[in-house]
Amino acid sequence: MRTRSTARAAVTVPVALAAAVIVAAPALAQARPATDIDARTDAPCEVTFGIDNRTNAVTYTVDFRVDGEPLTGPDFGSGPIGHTTVRSEVAPGTPVFQPGVVGYRFDLESFRSERTEDLIARGYPPKPPSETYYVEYRMILGPDANDRHPEWRAIEVPGCQESGSSGSSGSSGSSLFHLHDLLGIS
Repeated sequence: MRTRSTARAAVTVPVALAAAVIVAAPALAQARPATDIDARTDAPCEVTFGIDNRTNAVTYTVDFRVDGEPLTGPDFGSGPIGHTTVRSEVAPGTPVFQPGVVGYRFDLESFRSERTEDLIARGYPPKPPSETYYVEYRMILGPDANDRHPEWRAIEVPGCQESGSSGSSGSSGSSLFHLHDLLGIS
């Protein structure tokens, strides 16, 4: 009877280990995607896009569109793209993914890259601060579909044109008025 009990215990341990491995496997799979994207606005008419990259690829690229404009960029197999902005980067010294030369990794320490876009410099018409630009962004460009973000995300970016001014003369006049107030000049 003791021999039988020992054999059962020996079989129970591997089954428990196998169960632990099966339970742990979904937890490992949840580490994907190994990238994340976001956007923020720190100033009117500006949007900053970011990529947090835990891969060794430097080709993940965020694309965006403003106020529902049609996508007119090239189609690389996922449909036409919008304006391209920030690209993924890796920490200094990290071997960069090169098919057939350096293998793809998705288990690295996160490395952040950002790029700020000035919507006026990009050719979008100025909007008053009471209005916003509706900026949609995603990441469909990159070597591994598991680490892309194909669904559009959105952020509202406040306008920057002063209401009632059509150029620099309106703003300099008001600045001069405020300067007179500060100096006590009438």
